[in-house]
Amino acid sequence: MSVPDASAYAQDTVERELAELRSTQLLQLTAAYGAAGLIYLIATFVPGRIDGMPVLVILGMMGWLAFRLRRRHPRLAAWGVLLGMDAAIALIMIVRPSSLITGLGTLVVIAATTLLSFRETLAVTGLTWLTTTLVWLSLPGVPARAGSPLETLALYALALIFMRIGLDYPRKAMGWALTAWRQAHDALLAVRERRAEILSVARSLEEALCRIERMNNELIVARREAESARANKARFAAMVSHELRGPLNLILGFSKLMTLSPRRYGAPLPPAYRADLDTIYVNSQHLSSLIDDILDLSQIDATELPLMKERVVLTDIVAEVVEIVRSLAERKGIYLRTELPSDMPALFVDRVRMRQILINLLTNAVRFTEEGGIIVRCILQGDEVLVSVQDTGRGIAPEDMPKLFQEFSQVQVAESSSEKSTGLGLVVSKHLIELHGGRIWAESALGRGTTFHFTLPLRGEAPHPAPVRREGGERALRPYGSCLVAHDDPAVVRLLARHIKSHQVIGLPDERQVLAMVQELHPRAIITTPERLADIQEQLRPVPLDVPVISCPIGTISRPHAEQGAFAYLIKPVSSEVLEATLRRLGLGAEATVLIIDDEPDAVRLLEIMLTALPGVYRVLKARDGLQGLQMMQEAAPDLVLLDLMIPGLTGEELMARMQGDRRLCNVPVIVISAKDPLDYRVTLSMPLTVWGKEALDISEGIKLVNALLGALGPHYLTEPVPAQAPARGPLA
Repeated sequence: MSVPDASAYAQDTVERELAELRSTQLLQLTAAYGAAGLIYLIATFVPGRIDGMPVLVILGMMGWLAFRLRRRHPRLAAWGVLLGMDAAIALIMIVRPSSLITGLGTLVVIAATTLLSFRETLAVTGLTWLTTTLVWLSLPGVPARAGSPLETLALYALALIFMRIGLDYPRKAMGWALTAWRQAHDALLAVRERRAEILSVARSLEEALCRIERMNNELIVARREAESARANKARFAAMVSHELRGPLNLILGFSKLMTLSPRRYGAPLPPAYRADLDTIYVNSQHLSSLIDDILDLSQIDATELPLMKERVVLTDIVAEVVEIVRSLAERKGIYLRTELPSDMPALFVDRVRMRQILINLLTNAVRFTEEGGIIVRCILQGDEVLVSVQDTGRGIAPEDMPKLFQEFSQVQVAESSSEKSTGLGLVVSKHLIELHGGRIWAESALGRGTTFHFTLPLRGEAPHPAPVRREGGERALRPYGSCLVAHDDPAVVRLLARHIKSHQVIGLPDERQVLAMVQELHPRAIITTPERLADIQEQLRPVPLDVPVISCPIGTISRPHAEQGAFAYLIKPVSSEVLEATLRRLGLGAEATVLIIDDEPDAVRLLEIMLTALPGVYRVLKARDGLQGLQMMQEAAPDLVLLDLMIPGLTGEELMARMQGDRRLCNVPVIVISAKDPLDYRVTLSMPLTVWGKEALDISEGIKLVNALLGALGPHYLTEPVPAQAPARGPLA
């Protein structure tokens, strides 16, 4: 039911109740007058006379008429009762003339004020006064007094006024109460409607909440799936890259030997073969760098790529890279020049990553430049250094410019050119520059060449690296969210970066530069070894800085099998230069016996050719599996073992364990050659682990640190009782 319908229904209900109240009042009044008439009859009863009987009859007839008409015609019934009362008063005046009888008219006035409206009450009052006056004046023998009708009128008027005044407040109060009731009723109906609307909104909110919770759960599941997919992508990239290193090692090694050392084969190769071999060698090098780019991208995507920052002069790195790439430019007949200032200040950058960025830009410029040349510039611009690589190639179309820094996007620079780029080198370079707090962009026009620019902040001008955001909503590096690792082994820094997810890990090979790096980066904490702790403390004590220093013994992670006798761990593809440098560090004799254990004949043959091409005389022994290699070593201990870990019979780890258990073989050095990343092995941190700071910790912060240690550490109790020993003398440690 709507609000107007309900209000009308309530109004009808109230009117019916008021009509019922008037009807009841009319009956009560009729009964009261009937009883008064009966009392009058009894009081005036005289034997033999029936003077009061007409009065009683009139009152009875009016009462019966009022009873019959009170529901259908309540107003007519009220008029009937009042007129009957007038008639009864007139009869009483006729039967018993008295001036007091005219006062009974006030009863009619009182009854009229309660049953009729004000106008009708005035009419009844006037009619009663007129009736009593006419009857009084028409009675014979009654002395006429001029003031009697006026006195009667005054009496009726006073009765009307007093009754009106007396009933006015109850009527107003009743009206107010009725109005208030109506308003309350309307408000109740409105509240009910609002309640219904609220319930509807609540149900809608509940449904929306359920949908939001369902979407939230779906987002959580999708986020977990995305994180799992990202981790799977990184693992897949690492696995595929490691699997590609094996055959790539053979392609790169043999093509390099055939290209750079053709005399090893006894007969000169035809020029056509040399050109093809040179192409194979160059492209295998490109494939090797592509694999490294894929691994770097997977680490960047997982925010696990660390930086090994040190104080370097950028122009020195530029000059070094230019000399590396110069042979490629001269082979194509183009010039390669530099415009470098002589007063370039030192920067805190990762030397290896800077070389990688410049090699990517210069090799791309050489690849896509057919005539003219390349100019490399370094310019100081305020608080940053601007590096530009400008070429005179065909340029890049405007629609291809947005593709330059997108992963796996290819840009065709000429209609007939076969030179294409995967774009990974530029993507990796972009993220490496952003991790250093700089930015990179390109300017190009068709027919006028291309210029790549990148900037690096000067030391002390950029307190933290610029936030690096990955497309797709990945997290950004937070300001002051770096962690400084003072260690000279890049493998240690890479390992910590893999496991420290909340902060950007930055390595510092020289701990003497800790203070300058802290002032530039404002790291959250410093991680170092106990041997370097004292030097770092001496640098931090005089300055108003309080940076927590975490100290723990961290070994050389690049040798995961050092405890099993592994002298070095080489990752495929292995070049002859790396192998020669490793053998030089080992310091073998003039005639050394080298045992190669690998189940792949081509890999064994490549290593054999590399060894024979190196200075010195090596006696090469070959084994196809671990058992055969162990048997050969037991017959005659070699001077060196080149070991692949994935071999049949005995794995590389099992073979090294057998060698450590043999007194004749435990001192034989082993060089592990594998395509597997050494960081994939289980590495442990030694104890104790200490935290140093200049100021004491607040109790709440200290408790957080203790809780973190309690959550990370767990006891290991012996399952068997330890034999009792004699107590040691001396103080307890």
